Amino acid sequence: MQGVPNSCVTLYVPPTKRLVDVVGRLRSEQVQAENIKDRVTRQSIVSALGRLIHLLNHMPSESRSHGWACFIGGDEEQIIEPPEPITTYLYRCGSGFALDPLLQMTMESEVYGLIVIDRQEASIGWLKGTRVVPVETYDSHLMGKHRAGGQSQHRFERTMENEEVAYYRRVAEHVLRIFDPCSHTLSGIFVGGPGSTKDYFLEQSDMDYRLKAMVLQPTANVGYTDESGLWELARTVSSQRSEMALTKERNVVTEFLTAAKIGTAIYGAEEIRALITEGRAKKLWVSSGRPDVLEWVTQAEAARTEVIIVSDGSPEGHMFLSGFQGLGALPRW
Repeated sequence: MQGVPNSCVTLYVPPTKRLVDVVGRLRSEQVQAENIKDRVTRQSIVSALGRLIHLLNHMPSESRSHGWACFIGGDEEQIIEPPEPITTYLYRCGSGFALDPLLQMTMESEVYGLIVIDRQEASIGWLKGTRVVPVETYDSHLMGKHRAGGQSQHRFERTMENEEVAYYRRVAEHVLRIFDPCSHTLSGIFVGGPGSTKDYFLEQSDMDYRLKAMVLQPTANVGYTDESGLWELARTVSSQRSEMALTKERNVVTEFLTAAKIGTAIYGAEEIRALITEGRAKKLWVSSGRPDVLEWVTQAEAARTEVIIVSDGSPEGHMFLSGFQGLGALPRW
């Protein structure tokens, strides 16, 4: 996908977003673009926005479950319904298209459920490929372990036990609402947390039997039960399972870092472009977070260079993008 420099318009529209509001925002952007000093850039952006507004005004009125991904600029004019629902509205105008959200969807072949829980709170989320997607966090509102004055120990313990069971039941209800037990895309569920609460939750809660059967053992010991705990759980379980995408990504980034450390890898856009043009690139690592990722993939494949797309959703992928601009190559000789 290529367009006039600085005139590539990207738009991601969630299915819940009203098109009339989107068109209104784009008209406002079009008015602001009229103030651009460079005539060619100004005309290109105003034209691209006008084409996009026209297309959106003529979209079919029936509901769309996944939303739309729109790419307008130069000779490019595409509106795509992505493979999974868009969750965040995104508008961007620049020298390249913002393809990372779409690439992330197409790269994600495995989906796991994540649950971290202790007596204070529980968090539920997804592990989609190399991305952790937090969904909800719940406070338990359980009383402390010290009883109030005048309350018998037996009565206090019974009340605390009943509240704890009710808390586990509420979490199990949320789990059922978020994870569809009939889904054919859910590869399994990981459960983690500090101490023994996670195991007690699985034993005592009324979690749907179909979902309970999908829990992958053993449970993981993690220190937190908020969103950071979901990431900790994902890293912990992926380190034990070589088949998971998060582990594979860690391995391919490590391969590049090892080659860079001993001096056999090349980094820097100009150096890598020359290597590919001369047909001397054996392998190319490119981040999906680069706006020109498809351009690099096309050039490399034309030169029969092996291409490894690294997402920027994992810690390793983010480091590769920020530290090496998301590009690395290995020469044939």
